[in-house]
Amino acid sequence: MKKCPGLDKTIPSGHPPITNKQSSSIDSQLPLWLQRSHRSLEGYPLDDAGNLLGSPSFENGAINLPGLLQVADTESGATLADVIADSSTAVSTDLCLVRFQQLPPPAGPDGSYSFTRSMTDLQSLQELADTMTQRFYDLSGPNVINGGILFAAATSGSGGAKAYCDNDMDTSRFCHESVLNNPLTWPEAVTGYKLTADTVDAVKDTIATWRSSEEGHLPSLTWVYNGGDPENGGSEYGIWGDPSVGLLVTY
Repeated sequence: MKKCPGLDKTIPSGHPPITNKQSSSIDSQLPLWLQRSHRSLEGYPLDDAGNLLGSPSFENGAINLPGLLQVADTESGATLADVIADSSTAVSTDLCLVRFQQLPPPAGPDGSYSFTRSMTDLQSLQELADTMTQRFYDLSGPNVINGGILFAAATSGSGGAKAYCDNDMDTSRFCHESVLNNPLTWPEAVTGYKLTADTVDAVKDTIATWRSSEEGHLPSLTWVYNGGDPENGGSEYGIWGDPSVGLLVTY
């Protein structure tokens, strides 16, 4: 994949600044806890640039971005998805966004970030990742919503793989050297979108439904945001998760 012509880092030069603190009109229709920004990185191991250690490389133009349904242009109220779709029209090139959603474990009392603080959480992490990846994959492809969702994938990261392997969980899958040496430390949900005038509305509607549906992503979001409250669908210890990273590329 190559960088799009006319891009400054990951966005066309001259387009409005991107912020990540406001919710879009679509996002605001969802339950309040689904609108919450991802938690602060305070206390987490960071690199010299202030990014979570073990994150995807930022060398090829990746950047921390708001959610696709969050406001990216504060003047017009356009979501990030709309801004990218408008930019694809402006540069006469189909633009795609590849997103990495990181899931580092919550900090323990000693300040460590152990995957095995709760074996129940570790098992849930694997099961939810497999389920959600399959569900989102079923929404992707060239013949679905005009090809607006290109793919869905997941990785355990080297940290997750080591925890699975050390605890004899699906060893044939997680104990391979290439998996244990993954440069990404944390579990990651990886998704790709083609955002153009022909796809953007369908992509936004699909994501809104996906996030708010029991048949979609809602069980996983409940597990994260109700972390520490397993009786209400949350993980035993909370919360898992971290800001997403995006890379804009040509299609």
